[in-house]
Amino acid sequence: MADLSLLNPPVLSTAELTCRRAVLSEKSESLIYAVGDIHGRSDLLKKIIAEIAGDIFKSGVHFRPTLVFLGDYIDRGPSSKQVVNDLIAISSHPDLNVQCLLGNHEAMMLDVYDRGVGADLWLKHGGAETLKSYGIHVDPDAPAPSDLRRLMRRAVPADHIAFLKSLPLMAVIGDYIFVHAGVRPGVALADQKKSDLLWSRLNSRGVDAPGKTVVHGHTPVDQPLHTEGRISVDTGAYMTGRLTAVRIANDRVSFLTTEPHGRFYAEPRRWRGQFGARTTARPVRPVSTPVSRPRVPDTYQLVG
Repeated sequence: MADLSLLNPPVLSTAELTCRRAVLSEKSESLIYAVGDIHGRSDLLKKIIAEIAGDIFKSGVHFRPTLVFLGDYIDRGPSSKQVVNDLIAISSHPDLNVQCLLGNHEAMMLDVYDRGVGADLWLKHGGAETLKSYGIHVDPDAPAPSDLRRLMRRAVPADHIAFLKSLPLMAVIGDYIFVHAGVRPGVALADQKKSDLLWSRLNSRGVDAPGKTVVHGHTPVDQPLHTEGRISVDTGAYMTGRLTAVRIANDRVSFLTTEPHGRFYAEPRRWRGQFGARTTARPVRPVSTPVSRPRVPDTYQLVG
């Protein structure tokens, strides 16, 4: 069984974590893992970390691999508080370059916490489950309590808020752009809007960033998507029980999953429409026979 000690490293201060995230080893570009939307499933986070730890061990690398989390750690699932705890711990692991990115769900939570804005929308799309994990019980179908900000400030640990506020919108490593939702085609990275990086959806307009590959989550797909210029790894963990990570080793793309078949390869294919539609191209080549994949319900596709 893979070593789960990744979840129990020494804890660093927020300042130390910020400095560590800012320095990515050049060698780490040759082995990168990027994990899709977790959405309060701490059980699946532990499983994918075990898969990644085992893969690193089998790879026999002698440098620090890079581990990127693509946002949406909270909401929908039952264990958002535990997921944030785990990510803070993982971020300080001395043998990994860890970069956690901001997702639209973390942004919604911070809007409520800081400014009291958007509470009703957040509660209806998983915020109530997040609050429950912190010991606050609210009705997602009723108007947000007038004292919600006060309740949150008493219940949510300060280090959790500091961690969420420290999350950047994007990480660029070599020819790969890591972001929660996507980028606006034809716009320089420095000019991208926060709303596009957090809320944009898959489209059929071709390559978003010529010469680069955009790696993202946010839009749930039935299986990981690998097309020219794009890798999408949100496999609806909250609904499907399947959390996916892409493994990029010297531009060779494969995927790790919490499903029994472990790692598999997805060859590049042309994108046509949303949620798994594709044209005839090179087929997916599983390392072993894959298990049946539950489809992502339409209701989950409204707010990623």
